[in-house]
Amino acid sequence: MNRSFERFSGLVGRDEDKERIINLLVEPFKVDDAHPLIFSIVGMGGLGKTALAKSVYENEIVKSHFELKMEACVSDGFGLKQVTQKIIKPATGERCADLDEGELIQKLKKF
Repeated sequence: MNRSFERFSGLVGRDEDKERIINLLVEPFKVDDAHPLIFSIVGMGGLGKTALAKSVYENEIVKSHFELKMEACVSDGFGLKQVTQKIIKPATGERCADLDEGELIQKLKKF
């Protein structure tokens, strides 16, 4: 095979899931016109959770709807401090290794 799978950018068979997630993110809920603060995709390894999340994250509708987007891939055995650092770093460029959990959460709330 001469083709490289690295050039493949499509997500096969998840269009309906992708659309449902995008609609949940951009259409306000019935209560107070709120949007979800956190959206989790969970399941066994190898189901395409990360690929689905990335395709939603990079969608033009989602990009234009949110001023600031943050993502974190969370695996088994995670700690609150590490996950919070993973969320803050792409938004600020800061690693925040010297901050404790409380300080990290306060910093995250500012965003």
